[in-house]
Amino acid sequence: MYALEDLLTDASTSEFAIVTIATELAIAESERLVKALGEEHIAVRNVVVNQVLRPASSDVEGQSTYIDRLRDAQGPCVSELRAIAKAGSGSGTRKADLEVTQVPWLDVEARSVYGLRALGQCLVQ
Repeated sequence: MYALEDLLTDASTSEFAIVTIATELAIAESERLVKALGEEHIAVRNVVVNQVLRPASSDVEGQSTYIDRLRDAQGPCVSELRAIAKAGSGSGTRKADLEVTQVPWLDVEARSVYGLRALGQCLVQ
């Protein structure tokens, strides 16, 4: 058991990547997780925000659709997560170590090698 603890707390061999969505509850849980992992001295360097809607290319004046409201709600959540990342997790994670990556909402589920490649491209851009 101690070997596993040593492995998890050695930042040169392992790190934890948090994957979340841009909702208030998910961001609050991610913040709690970052702090808890920091207290256990487990490295957290990456947070991936999944299913982020892209800005609308053409909005019709006065019409607010469900997707528009969802997109508008995601903005403050992503901003809050970036503020959490900038502040760091306290003990165990330096402030500059936490990077937030946004993955756009894909119009189809990422399946098979090709879907996973497309998803991978979103992560490294």
